[in-house]
Formats: sequence, structure tokens, C-alpha cells
Amino acid sequence: MKIEKRIHNGYKEFVEAQAEGYTKMPELFGKWQYIFTEDKKKISLVRLKDCFNKNWYWEIAVFKSDGSIDGESIERFRSKKNAEIRIRELFA
Repeated sequence: MKIEKRIHNGYKEFVEAQAEGYTKMPELFGKWQYIFTEDKKKISLVRLKDCFNKNWYWEIAVFKSDGSIDGESIERFRSKKNAEIRIRELFA
């Protein structure tokens, strides 16, 4: 299994907005997005903030063959460890 770590696009936009003076914009995305790849299957792991209760959670989603996210595959976890365990199960 290969793991690519990159800065999440939503986090980039947040940083840019802060630099432009939009200081009231809330941070909703963690800095990193992890892409797990095995054979031709890809799974994304990101840290997100719930807009309503302000809690952070981890979300995984499977990429479709066209590169888009399969909305029905989305799962949420309280810890990164539990999300990574689930990712390994999906690749098994």
C-alpha cells in the first residue's frame, strides 16, 4: 500500500483567505489529505470539522475510476487510527 500526503485544497483556501484578511472564516479542514493506493483502488483520508458542534473527525472516501469521490463510500471516525484500520480492511 502506498500513502501520499498532501496539503488539503480546503486548507489551502482557508490559509489564502486568512492572508487576504478574512479572519472570521472558520477552519473546516485539517491541513493534510492522505491518499492510500493499492493496485488501482484509491481511498482518501481527511480531517474535517463539524460546523454545528465544532468537533473534529476523520473521514474516508473511496475514489471512483473517473477520479471523483464515491459519495456512498464515505465513513467518519473519531480517531485517525480507527480510520486507518478501516482503510486496511477495505483493501483486504
